[in-house]
Amino acid sequence: VQADDYNLPARQKMLDSLETSDNIVQRLMLLTQMVRINPLRIQVVWNFANALEAVGLHIEAQKWYKYALGVHLAVAQGSEISDEELLDLGASYVLSQDYDKAMLVLNRVVERNPKRVDVRVWLSRAATGIGEKERAESQLAAAEKLLLARARDNPSDQTAVNQVAWFYLQDKPDKNKAM
Repeated sequence: VQADDYNLPARQKMLDSLETSDNIVQRLMLLTQMVRINPLRIQVVWNFANALEAVGLHIEAQKWYKYALGVHLAVAQGSEISDEELLDLGASYVLSQDYDKAMLVLNRVVERNPKRVDVRVWLSRAATGIGEKERAESQLAAAEKLLLARARDNPSDQTAVNQVAWFYLQDKPDKNKAM
């Protein structure tokens, strides 16, 4: 890597080795270098935005999310932006308290995929942020219904059961239902 600044595959291997590391500073430095080397690699830019998000730099992350989306739209004309990408951006808007933008972005995802529990939870948070209590409760109720159906239909699926417990711990606190 030191011999060739433009060796992106080597930098990617270094980044992968830091994936399980708690050293976010190293990850940010490496991602910054990778973006500087090739700012048109959408996934690298997206990973950089996610790393900024992880350290609470929501506004800065949003700039990079939007940049990556712009590159995506320019390069992959006619290609849809993925639900995951929109969720990342929408969640970032919620975390930076830009609730109106969050609602616009997250509603696009839920329109395409109404069974996304995570999106409904983020929509609930955004609705709460703009004072729309009924809308927030409606989104949480829809998320709860989807989670319970998934757990009921797959009782041996530990992930589904854990998601229900987590929902009742974090999103709709009810310690009796969480257990």
